Amino acid sequence: TDAIETVFGLDPFISYDVYVVAEAAATTPNLQASPTLLDVTMAGPAENALSFDGVDDRVTIANNASITDLSTNGFTLEAWIFPTDLTGNRSIIRKSGDYDLYLANGVLTMQRWNDGSNNWEIVNTPSPVPNNTWTHVAFTWTGSIGFFYINGAESMPVPQSSGSTVSSSALGIGGSTSAGEYFEGLIDQVRLWSQARTLEEITSDAYTTAPSGSGLISSYIFNQSSGNVDDQIGSNDGNLSGSSGGLPFYTASTAFAADVFAPIFQVFPFANN
Repeated sequence: TDAIETVFGLDPFISYDVYVVAEAAATTPNLQASPTLLDVTMAGPAENALSFDGVDDRVTIANNASITDLSTNGFTLEAWIFPTDLTGNRSIIRKSGDYDLYLANGVLTMQRWNDGSNNWEIVNTPSPVPNNTWTHVAFTWTGSIGFFYINGAESMPVPQSSGSTVSSSALGIGGSTSAGEYFEGLIDQVRLWSQARTLEEITSDAYTTAPSGSGLISSYIFNQSSGNVDDQIGSNDGNLSGSSGGLPFYTASTAFAADVFAPIFQVFPFANN
């Protein structure tokens, strides 16, 4: 007889091993010599990402205190990215005079200003991220030490100088009004935190639209189908900008289907420019 069993508490987009055992009745269990193993992946809600043309597309978020001078007490910037052109500088999350997480010829790079003017430091990872592939990227800053994370692999500590900034620039996703550096490809699940997240925290929340923990300033999941960008946590909504070829547009995302996370013990070095 066919049977349907409902199981609660399973997470979407996660793969589970399910063992099925044939029973004639409750009094005569396990007629099989060994259970049948099924690999089941839980379905989740439809996901979208934002597509950028690499020419002038960007999301612009007005400057305010919640996204300014994050270096004083520590911060985390993270996103899923699917670049389609790795040449040149391609901004992921940039607030000029404050912080900039970007790709430099495909190499994940962090520029952090110490005083809002020309006093900045740039560090990067040793090798480029892949083109036409979903990759999870993050940078954390404790107030004195930084770490890169690529698909759950943590960099060696990145020493930098402490400092604060008075930048009044707008926050940009996929580019900026002052520097350009326009991203070409898809960006999904952009988050800004007011504290340095740990490897375990980054890894555990990479495949969810509702991350846990304190310190989340803004979260952009891009799951609407039209209109400007909603901040799921705060009030830092963004405006879509672009003229050459139209505005950035929402499109289906397969970021959560990318089984790319590394074992948590994997560590890679960094380069200090």
